[in-house]
Formats: sequence, C-alpha cells, structure tokens
Amino acid sequence: MGVSDPGPNPGAERRVLLYVFLLCLAPRLFALLWLPAPELTHYWGLASGLLSEHALRIDGVSTTYIEPLYPAFLAAARFLTGERLWLVMVLQSAIASLGGVLLYRLSVDLTGRQSVGWIAAILYACNPYLVRQSGSLMEISLATTLLIAAAWAFNRSLHGHHRGTAAAAGVLLGLAVLTRFSFAPIFITACVLLIWRRRVPQAAALACAAGLCVGPWLLRSYAVDGSLAPTRIGENLFVSTCEYADQVVPHINVDVLSPRAYAAAARHLEALELPPIEWQRAADAWLLRRALDCILANPRRAAGMKLANALHTLSPRLLPYDQKPAGAVARFEADQVHVQGLTPRPRAATAVHVAAQSVLLVCALAGLALRRVATAGDSFLLCVAGAVIAVNTTFFPTTRLLAPMWFVLMFYAACALALGMDRLAVRRPAAWRAPN
Repeated sequence: MGVSDPGPNPGAERRVLLYVFLLCLAPRLFALLWLPAPELTHYWGLASGLLSEHALRIDGVSTTYIEPLYPAFLAAARFLTGERLWLVMVLQSAIASLGGVLLYRLSVDLTGRQSVGWIAAILYACNPYLVRQSGSLMEISLATTLLIAAAWAFNRSLHGHHRGTAAAAGVLLGLAVLTRFSFAPIFITACVLLIWRRRVPQAAALACAAGLCVGPWLLRSYAVDGSLAPTRIGENLFVSTCEYADQVVPHINVDVLSPRAYAAAARHLEALELPPIEWQRAADAWLLRRALDCILANPRRAAGMKLANALHTLSPRLLPYDQKPAGAVARFEADQVHVQGLTPRPRAATAVHVAAQSVLLVCALAGLALRRVATAGDSFLLCVAGAVIAVNTTFFPTTRLLAPMWFVLMFYAACALALGMDRLAVRRPAAWRAPN
C-alpha cells in the first residue's frame, strides 16, 4: 500500500476529476428521472420562511429546532431556479457528486494511489442509498459532501504548516455543524489532533474559522429562546430511553413517540403559560430531565439499549426497518405500544441495500485491518466514524444519521479492493503463461 502511482500532469488531473464528477452524477440524474417527485419536508417549509420572511420560522414562530444550513441551501436553490423543484434536485445531485470528487482526492492523498481513489469514487457513485437520497429533500447529501470536504482539507493541513488550510478545514467543519449539530464532536477532535501533533497555531486557526461560522447561529438561538443548541436534544434522548423505546428501536421510527412526549410536557408546563417562542425550549428541557430520570431509574436497562444501538449501527439493513407514513399513529395499552399505519419497505430496495452494505462493511473491515492507522489522516477518519456512531448509540440508530460517515468505509474498502486487484494482476500472467 506504500507504492504511489505516478502523478498526472495538471490537465490530465482536471480531466480525471471531471470524469469522477460525471461518474457520480450519472446515476443520480437517472434516479431523478426514474423516481417520483420527493415529498416536501420540514426543511422545505423552513426554506419557504427564509424566502418570504427572511427568518427561520414554523407557523410564523421563530424556531431553534432545526439547524439552519440546509434550509438556507434550499432557499438559495429555489431562488436561483425559480422555484423549480426538479432543478433544485439537479443542483443537490451536483453537490452530492462533488462529494465523490473530494473522496477521490482524499483517497489519493492518503495512499498516493489513483486506483484507490477510483475504487472509492465508484463505491460512492453507486451506493444505492446515497443515490436515492440525492433526490430527497433531506440534508444527507449536503452533510456528506461537507464532511468529505472537511476531511480532505484537514488532511492537507496535516502535511503543511500553513494556517490557511487549517482555517479552510475549520470553515467546512463549521458548515457541517450548521447542517447537523451532532457533528460538533468531530470539530473538537480535529482541534485535539492538531494540538497533539504540536500544531497549536493551526488548531487556533481551525477553531477560530469554525467559530466564525457557527457563532452567529448560536447568538441568534440565544436571542430567540436562550438556547445554545437545537431544541430537540431532550426530545431525542427521551424517545430513545423512555419505557416504550425498546419496543420501537430499531424497528419503527421513534417519531411515533414524540406526540405522547410533548403531550406530557404540555400538561406539565400548562400552568406556566409560556409564549410559543419559549415553549419549545422549556418542553425540550423538561423532556431531557425525564430522559435522565429514566436512565437513573434503571441504568442496566439503559445500558442494554445503548449496547443494542451500537450493534445496530453495524447492521447492513435499512434503519428503521419499517417506513412511517405521515398518517401513522401509536396507541399505548398498558406497557405496550402498537403503531398503526406503518408500511414495510419494498423488498427489492431492502435486498439491494443489504447486499451493497454487506460488501462495503466486509471490505472496509479488511481494509482497516490491512492499513490500520497509517497516517494522522486515518486517525481523523476513524474519529469521524466514531463520533457519528457514538451519537447514534446515545440516541437511536438510523440509516439517515449514519450515512454521512460511510465515505470512511468506502475509503478502507477501496484500500482492500485495490490490494486484491494488485495481487490478482500479479497472478494472472503466471496462470496464462503457455506450457513448455
């Protein structure tokens, strides 16, 4: 794995990057033509508020429930495309395809081999779940591309002493946090790795750049309702640890438990007569306390559920197992929860995903065993994967939340597959040699 392919000239390098981009874009455009139009999501509603009122609002009330970057991306895309949904999806597919280009560059930088970069790009281009999500109104494509870009920039900063590359990595990590607050541990890890390698000025540049990105949103959230994080952390922890959680995770979307959770919070907060703009923060804080009470009341049960969560993060199945349409409702009888209106996932889609993910997981484990932690860049990639898995373990595992770190699996799978191809290429001439 230490042998480097000869580097191409700049013109050839640009052509290779263009080919990688088109390789990733083609299946995504085909999916847009084949699949039905995406369902409108809460992100689309927030984008409408940004376009009409220039503020993040739900039903006319300012909110800190959702991170701002993906709604802002949708608002900008809708403005540029004249509210044409299909053009918005094409633009999002292009952003997702850029992630494949960055994964190619990251893989070549880490190994010095174009073959590893190509294999990683092919795995990214053909991943059925990532292709499908490029045509949905969810933040997965943007979050994935930002994480790959941050990993590439951070790896570049490790091989030079320029603060500019570290600052660029900080900006990208800050934007990733603005897409999903759960990526904040990755930013902290990046700073720790730089300090560990005695690159304090670069760590400071990275931290300052990320702070300049995230700071205005934190100040805005504090001004709105006094919060410094999205006001759904308590809700997510409660629905993943309450008395019904082990009956739901990972089979059913935990959102079915949210109405009951907020109904209990409403009864508790009714006497306070809070205005709508403050109610969400107060309800989330109350649910957080309830969740901690559930954990302390039965720590063994909570530990068992979190261990099961950790194991499910390595499952090749789509999580949760069943789809939850908008009309699905939960009924609570004694200590049992029954959900009506669920629809099973299509068998063909499930089979394709299981097959692709199983191959990816096996090859990634083989690549990790062969390469181990060869560089500081590897350490950062493993920290990215570890941070995402830790968040899914703490709350609840879903494919949607795990997918942005799959590029790490693709890199290590490409390392294993490239080595296998090298050994096969060495054996073939001997096998084909004519007998004397």
